[in-house]
Amino acid sequence: MPLDLQYLRYCQPGNPFYAPAVVDQTGDVFDVSAHAGAGWTSKTTHPWINWIPDGWSFPRQGWKIHVSATSENAGTVLSTTAQFCFRVGLPFKHLASARDLLTQNSKYADRAAAGKFITVYPSADEEFTSALDELDAILAGGEGPYILSDKRWKAGPVYFRYGAFVPPSDDALFVSTLIDPEGNEVEDPRRPTYTPPEWATLPEKVAAATGDDDVHFPFTMRSALHFSNGGGVYLAEATSDEYVPAGTNVVLKEARPHAGLDVDGTDAVTRLRHEAEVLEGLQGLDCVPAYYGSFTAWEHRFMVMEHIQGQDLKREWMTRTPVLRPAPWDLRDEAYVNWLASTVERLNEALAAVHDAGWLLGDIHPKNVIMRDGTEPCFIDFEFAHHMDPDWRCQQGAPGYEPFFGLTGTAADRWSMGMLELDLIYPQATIADQGNVWKIKQLLNSGAQLLAVPESVRASIRRTTVDVLPTTRRGESDERVCGIEAFSDARLREEITRGLRSLMDWNDEGPLAPGDIALFASDGAEHQAGYPYGAAGIIDQLRRSPAGIDRHAADAWLAARTDDIHSRGLRGREGLAQAARDADLRQTLTALESASGPEPTDPTLWSGWAGVGLYQLMSGDDPLTAAHHLERLLDDGVQGETVGLLNGWCAAAILFVRLHEQTGEGRYVSLATRAIEADLARCTTTKNATVEFDEGWRTLPYLGVGSLGVGLAILELQRVTDTQVFSEPLAGIDAAATYHQCGQASLAHGLAGFLIYLNRRVRHRPSPALDEVIASHLQSLRLHAVTDDTGVFFRGNQNLRLSSDYLTGASGVLAALNEILDNSPSLPFGI
Repeated sequence: MPLDLQYLRYCQPGNPFYAPAVVDQTGDVFDVSAHAGAGWTSKTTHPWINWIPDGWSFPRQGWKIHVSATSENAGTVLSTTAQFCFRVGLPFKHLASARDLLTQNSKYADRAAAGKFITVYPSADEEFTSALDELDAILAGGEGPYILSDKRWKAGPVYFRYGAFVPPSDDALFVSTLIDPEGNEVEDPRRPTYTPPEWATLPEKVAAATGDDDVHFPFTMRSALHFSNGGGVYLAEATSDEYVPAGTNVVLKEARPHAGLDVDGTDAVTRLRHEAEVLEGLQGLDCVPAYYGSFTAWEHRFMVMEHIQGQDLKREWMTRTPVLRPAPWDLRDEAYVNWLASTVERLNEALAAVHDAGWLLGDIHPKNVIMRDGTEPCFIDFEFAHHMDPDWRCQQGAPGYEPFFGLTGTAADRWSMGMLELDLIYPQATIADQGNVWKIKQLLNSGAQLLAVPESVRASIRRTTVDVLPTTRRGESDERVCGIEAFSDARLREEITRGLRSLMDWNDEGPLAPGDIALFASDGAEHQAGYPYGAAGIIDQLRRSPAGIDRHAADAWLAARTDDIHSRGLRGREGLAQAARDADLRQTLTALESASGPEPTDPTLWSGWAGVGLYQLMSGDDPLTAAHHLERLLDDGVQGETVGLLNGWCAAAILFVRLHEQTGEGRYVSLATRAIEADLARCTTTKNATVEFDEGWRTLPYLGVGSLGVGLAILELQRVTDTQVFSEPLAGIDAAATYHQCGQASLAHGLAGFLIYLNRRVRHRPSPALDEVIASHLQSLRLHAVTDDTGVFFRGNQNLRLSSDYLTGASGVLAALNEILDNSPSLPFGI
């Protein structure tokens, strides 16, 4: 699964859980209140501070102005712009602090929003034109990153775009659509390109002054290989002999000035100039691309280098490893083992060559290695490389591959390389970061036993990781490996519940226990109480386990937070109500009875009518209104956001099946069939003969998002109708649950979801072959487990930090064990 970059913002040094950065804002906050006269109101909607003249009524949409700035000139730019807006009576907003500006301009910021420091809201074309001219005059010469979603006005830091206006009030809905001239609601495109609606007419004066620039650019772009806020990486073809012979394919790496800031505040252009210096110093080595030169166009810096034929190391491994193939497994794959041994040897030789040339790589991970023709490693991305220095250590390495604390120089590089090589054995390798030596040993031992990983490979990894740590840690690690491997499934469940209990704090005003980054989003308060990421899901699964819960504490904690629940379905009211009902939390249920909320608009379990209807069915209420809405949405051809139990039609199909059971009406069988067909239409048969949700660029088998959710609905339909309907796609879905390993242990996107599906499958129709897969998956949970003296834990989404929650963390793994050990459903709403 590709890295979701927003998770990096919640990875704090020394904290094993996702958490927002704690920043001392003293002296960091932008304050323009001294310039505001009477008749102005300010309102903070993080990370923005809004300034509104009294009596102002926001237009629905229009031309808005953005101003960009650097960290150095931000105070002056804001003061100048604010004084202008206060003087002429134009509402505006600005980022609240220097930290927010750094985040907005950082390397992995949203490219569509990046660079926007100040937004000014003219109400008419005349105000818009006048404001552009005056802001350009008073900010002339100011520097700032180019705002990709906008059109630049003249040569300063002033930009504009047509879009929806967002009223800054707590009860205002976010306006993300436009109204076209015919009165239709259409998309407000928030993309990193200037894309105004065709019908949005620029004032004549503005249009006349914003023609396209004719810039010399000696390449034709063929495709984009990567994007970040700092710039793109492109496959291009030379149109002249200026750098390489015309017609030659090259890679262009782009850097945008004042954008793509790293933790030190260094911008992309500075890093690219450094990277060019490193590449020049490494020319002649087979393990780096050829460097052809650099140039500037549209103020952006471009580096020209060799296009290497091959995939990155991670993708190459995925095509070769036996652990990512469905059953029946042939794990001792001689071709894979030979490739692994050869690749590890060549990686070590390549790293030694770079060191001998006087450089440290620093940022080593599988995406920064291209396998030339599938066999020869070639390093790319030298932004953070450094001249040889025994005391230097990269401060911005990839999570999971960062050197153990205290390692510097070549030892730090070799540690990262050892973790990369471990990643070529099992996808759980990044769990072993930061000196989890017992996990390294566990993965190496399992690799030797199951995959026949040769001793040469294991010795190479041990030399750079295990052997550099103190002897005491190595001895302790052996005890942990023996302990987790010896746990029975019941003991594993006990240790997970012990770990969850150790994290729960009934007195904390924040989350009950650590979980996904959704807990810190704008709707984080709802998620903190809710079922998928918050307390309700944890409480419900602990209730189902032998350990049980403290009902009084749980009831008081949840009841105090029912006002934070605004959504419907699993993520909202029904999810919380189900946990409260099953645990007999009467105070919470009473509080929920008086809660109000909007009717759902979608068919999903997550936030829609399927979640509402299944809860009503379970609680004895009337689900027919929900069923009616689902039938209407099905007739209208409405799709779920994805395929799977959470956001597809699967849960609606299960509701229709249950209604058929309850009423005997045959039309519900027809509706269930159509709902299943709606999700199956978005699935595909892979080269492995598995049936998976097709996202266009990848396929997903998982329970929460993927084809296994469809499989659950098919099993329900077969059970009730006593037929083999959909038997052919079901066979492919069965196979999709038998991949030997998953990158994550979670219920929504990983191994726990596989286990729940397979357990339902063998209960529906016994299968010795699938029983063997279940046993293997249960054992593989131990490869994902992280232990300490307080219990067993699991990494959350992206495998970067631990999580306790139901969808992404330990509570979801607990749900799988509850279901298998107790032979009772552990999915919400009795699914």
